Amino acid sequence: MNVHDLLSELGDDSQALQGAIIDTPDRVVIECEKEKRLPVELTQYELAQFGEKLAELTERQAELEAELKATRTQLKAGIDDVKAETMRVTSILRSRKEVRAVKCLRVLDFAHDLVRFIRTDTWREVSNMKMLPEDRQLEIKDEAEEPEGEAEGEGELEGEAEGEGELKEDGEDEPTK
Repeated sequence: MNVHDLLSELGDDSQALQGAIIDTPDRVVIECEKEKRLPVELTQYELAQFGEKLAELTERQAELEAELKATRTQLKAGIDDVKAETMRVTSILRSRKEVRAVKCLRVLDFAHDLVRFIRTDTWREVSNMKMLPEDRQLEIKDEAEEPEGEAEGEGELEGEAEGEGELKEDGEDEPTK
């Protein structure tokens, strides 16, 4: 009788075999039980469980890949925004100037036939243009109809958005003569 036949005769009670000495012509001694990782054929139930597990894992992988793609797109947009702002700030530092909205006065210079635009922060002329016929026509207001300070258009710069006439830009903010 070989060891395999002997063990199969004893059955699945491996605890009972531990430390046993079995008298056979070969004198078999079972010292202790050790586990080894060995291939085991799966049952139909185990195959079905692994199939379900595989489906769940595949679905989870697809979800994570979609999340990664969305996150990558979001981070890329954030990086692009930071790069653009870095370029803007670098340009400002290099030129030592920043373009800002500056309140300007529109001054009608009848003596020189010009409309001048004067910035109110430095009181320098930033541009001028030839006076148009509409600029020469002054409006006569009836003080009885409108209280002082509430006249329509008061405080607004006229003609800036019209784009009529030729503007002469002065990059150095010096008055033109």
